[in-house]
Amino acid sequence: MEGIELFGNGDYSIRVELKAPGEIKGGKINIDTGNKEGLHILEDGTVIIDHHGEESQNNTSATEKVFEMLTSLGALKNYNSLRNLVSFVNKVDNLNYPESYFKNYFTNSWETLYGLSKMLDRHELRRFFEYRKAGKPLDPGEPMDDEVIKKIGLIRTIKDKKTDKERVVNKPASHKEWVLKAKEELDLMEKEGFIIESDRYGKICLNINGRMKCGTDAAKAFGCDTYLAWNNNSNNFFISSLNRKKLEDDFGDGLNVRGTMWINPLDKERKITLAEILNKMTDGKFEPSEDVKKILEEKEIPGTENEEKEDETVESPENTNEAPENTEEVLTD
Repeated sequence: MEGIELFGNGDYSIRVELKAPGEIKGGKINIDTGNKEGLHILEDGTVIIDHHGEESQNNTSATEKVFEMLTSLGALKNYNSLRNLVSFVNKVDNLNYPESYFKNYFTNSWETLYGLSKMLDRHELRRFFEYRKAGKPLDPGEPMDDEVIKKIGLIRTIKDKKTDKERVVNKPASHKEWVLKAKEELDLMEKEGFIIESDRYGKICLNINGRMKCGTDAAKAFGCDTYLAWNNNSNNFFISSLNRKKLEDDFGDGLNVRGTMWINPLDKERKITLAEILNKMTDGKFEPSEDVKKILEEKEIPGTENEEKEDETVESPENTNEAPENTEEVLTD
């Protein structure tokens, strides 16, 4: 979602190369990385558009920075629908959803745009915010009815590239399956001791090797205050304050992002151990359960995935730039 493509009409080609958080590539346009605030043009022509500087606020996104740049240059009209889209991305990027979203996460999040945010392509996003029902824009926090879901393309028939046969893509149904599995997994994780109590960080959700696939959203909906994702098969780990409170500790490896997240990318060496992190977060009071002890003793856990990717369950539909029939495609002021 974070890029120029979101605002374009698709009549161009953009080559995207992913970098580790904070890293940039010289001579290129670097979006959502660089540890800067706003637009920066370096002497060698390198462009940085980011929202991860020391002075950056928690209610921004790289999408917002790109939008502000394009509208200020006159390259993009400041439509209400696009402003609403940018506001949506800001909330998703900062886990700043309405409390009702988390309250109802395990009952109907798959019917809301917030719940489906990780599964959406740019065309579906624009259709949602351009669509009018009874003359009014849609609310991303409210459940969508079948008419809206179909008109913005979340349920539709596509031709499978591999088999050349038609199949139905149903993103709400796929997400519902993932959310219900996440609830079952969280209940089991709590029994096994992977929901850890602490004085300063509250309830810590310890997610090992992407065991619970719905990540921060599900952890917060379950009542956790902090999310710790650890991978025994690679160097990366991720800590997020789910209530937007500042992380008080320095975890050595990786970097602090806007005070509320700590990231150690895949390509960075990891010297700190999981036990050391948990001891820091619990002020030395960490007493692992038998199941957690097994994880701490394992150097690698075979057969587990290295990444949490909920959106891998649904492939992006083909020809997504073609709107479903009767979708209102007119941008409104």
